Amino acid sequence: AIGFLVAAFLLGLIVIYRAGPIPLIIALIGAVAIVAYSGGKTPLSYLPIGEIVSGLVMGGLIPLACYQVLAGSLNPIVLVWALPTIIGVGLIMMTNNTCDIEKDEEAKRRTLPVLLGRRRARSLYHGLMIAWIASIVLIVRLWFPAGFAIMVFMVLAVYPLAAALWKNPLAPASRIGAMAQISSLNVVLGAFYAAALML
Repeated sequence: AIGFLVAAFLLGLIVIYRAGPIPLIIALIGAVAIVAYSGGKTPLSYLPIGEIVSGLVMGGLIPLACYQVLAGSLNPIVLVWALPTIIGVGLIMMTNNTCDIEKDEEAKRRTLPVLLGRRRARSLYHGLMIAWIASIVLIVRLWFPAGFAIMVFMVLAVYPLAAALWKNPLAPASRIGAMAQISSLNVVLGAFYAAALML
């Protein structure tokens, strides 16, 4: 593990040397968010913003930093293009938190699903699933039309996964299955999205 940390540190130095300080600034923002999420008097994980924070940091800031390093410029439109990954990462967190409502209530955690209750949390979850897929289709249509034909195959491929996750009660007993389903959906949607962007 230490070897990986050392390698990551050295690679980070190379990236900063080549791309300038912007990736470092983005990384520091992410680091502050991570510390705030799990540490301090009132960690963000105890508040109803965990999904937003995790989605923005992992789904938004990481693609933004990668784009800056590869393109040599910082383009805010990347955050629009990253909307599907922001939603996808946020849904991973929401899957976990919705399944853990009872446990989180006992621990006095005021997560978004705890505040909403399982029924309303699932309704929001379903809406975000639709927005997730729709955002990919819309972004590809508007900015990367050469890859739009792939969207038909994407919808056909994700339908069984999405249908299974849609029916999942997101309860403690179905937590392992739900996490596997949302992870698989992230992989499949991400792969089709990446393929469409490259055409």
